[in-house]
Amino acid sequence: MKTNCKSLLTIVICLCLFSVAAGAQAKILTKKHRISDVTAKTTKVVLSGNEMFDVNYMTEISRRWRISPFEFCTAEEYESLRKSSDFYFLVPVVNQRKKEAEPGIAMLCFEKGGKEEDADPAKEAIEVISIPYGPAEESTGREFVFLPAIIDIIQNYTLEAMTRDLIGYGGLASYIGKQRPNWRREIYIAESDLATSETQGNKINYLEQDEVDAIFESGEPGTLVGYTVSPVNPDNGSVCYKMLISSDTHELYFFAKHNLKNNGAGFLKADIKFISTLKK
Repeated sequence: MKTNCKSLLTIVICLCLFSVAAGAQAKILTKKHRISDVTAKTTKVVLSGNEMFDVNYMTEISRRWRISPFEFCTAEEYESLRKSSDFYFLVPVVNQRKKEAEPGIAMLCFEKGGKEEDADPAKEAIEVISIPYGPAEESTGREFVFLPAIIDIIQNYTLEAMTRDLIGYGGLASYIGKQRPNWRREIYIAESDLATSETQGNKINYLEQDEVDAIFESGEPGTLVGYTVSPVNPDNGSVCYKMLISSDTHELYFFAKHNLKNNGAGFLKADIKFISTLKK
């Protein structure tokens, strides 16, 4: 009898422990689950306070934002609302890397509001994706050419991340893999976007910056256009971002960065070689 009681007690304890463990595991939500409500919640589109940027930003958001309801808000309103999981936020931010004396790159960040830590993981803040759109110090004008594509890339990435954790945790590196099989496109890169002079025999068209930007703005089918983002006044901690984006569909085909300490800004020789191997 005593033996049976002990066995029963052991079973009860094991079941209790299993229930506690199962309950703890139930609260572990992956990224795709944490952002699964993005289409149902309002996105607060945060204005930068820079009039020139905000005019273009508001115009393109009004034309292109399609994955959720949205409202524009000020930076002050963002600060008062950012800890609420009732909203998502699209925020222009300046990024200062560890060794930079001042911010070098301006990023467009899409995030879910919430606290840093919460008893309910679904209510914790989480960054969905951040993409560079221009230098932090001053406008070059090119960010307004490519801003529509940046907005579309953020939305397309988010929809993919909602369904696949591989995309959500892998970031843009995982996302662009979906585009790579279809490289039957003409590639255009501005000569000013090159950090190398070795450009012969690599299946890429090199033109003046204005010509390349005109191709992109026209949405010419079957083309990929290069865009680079780097600080106006780089220092040892600064980086350069490089992208290839389809003019017509705004799909991201190539995304990379390198440190500017030992290299110039723009596409490196290794980038050109890699892109050339994928061009069909």
